[in-house]
Amino acid sequence: MSARSPPRTTHRTVDHGLTLHADVTLSVVPDRFAWRDAQGDETGVNPIALFSIANQRQAPILFMLRTNDFLCISVTGSQSGYHWDSTTKVLNPDARRFAVTRGGIFRDAIRLPVDAAPRPGRYVAHVGICDVDDYDITAEFDVQ
Repeated sequence: MSARSPPRTTHRTVDHGLTLHADVTLSVVPDRFAWRDAQGDETGVNPIALFSIANQRQAPILFMLRTNDFLCISVTGSQSGYHWDSTTKVLNPDARRFAVTRGGIFRDAIRLPVDAAPRPGRYVAHVGICDVDDYDITAEFDVQ
């Protein structure tokens, strides 16, 4: 067996020489869904954006956030110009300082509500650590 990435998973490498090397990924699961079926009933789908940072360097990656804003997510409709955004928060001020250990992986899942992509079409999700530009990444998904 081997690990498999969900369809349309995007990968990005953050590489600043010897001091920083990380692999950032984003997936929207499922990448194609409908909020309502052919009869107009809710499908019960619960799409999530899966965000991860894998530390590939020999030392921890240290983050020191200025505010309680943690992960920033936005969703934009590619045809309609629709835009939605949200921010997860850290509740404890001590959590604004965190590290991804050597060889470690940070993972988080953000549930996408109906308001994030209300109409059928193609959307682009953009996720990153708020106020830290190096770890931003985008992934596409479709609402049918």
